[in-house]
Amino acid sequence: MRKLARVWEQGQHAIVSGDTGSGKTTLGRLLDQISIDKGGSVVLFVAKLSPDQTILDDYKGWTRWTEWKTNPGKGPHRILLWPDTSKAKGDDKLLVQREVFGHAFDELMDRGKWTVDIDEGLYMTSPQFMNMGKKIAMLHAMG
Repeated sequence: MRKLARVWEQGQHAIVSGDTGSGKTTLGRLLDQISIDKGGSVVLFVAKLSPDQTILDDYKGWTRWTEWKTNPGKGPHRILLWPDTSKAKGDDKLLVQREVFGHAFDELMDRGKWTVDIDEGLYMTSPQFMNMGKKIAMLHAMG
């Protein structure tokens, strides 16, 4: 991890893709820890529509936010941004996610020292689902 920490700097961008079980999440967690160690904060966008205990178990010590907090206070933070869609039905669940994630992307473009981790990137960018490709591309370019 020391070697990786020397080459990964704040402001750099990377997209990691691969098959299920190929180590994407593990690599993301290592990079998240490097950001925290350097005084940064991490937000993981959780796109699951229903409760998933394995995520909560895997990310013990992280705080779940159901909405983006405009003034999150001083870091470092480990945030699971996971909108509460339990009261919405059908396509309204996607609308809830789009609203919360869209607000977070807009706010993150104006902030520094945040590592953005998006699991299920294809779901987030796909026009038939979240359709957030433009916001993600803008965050990538402005980050």
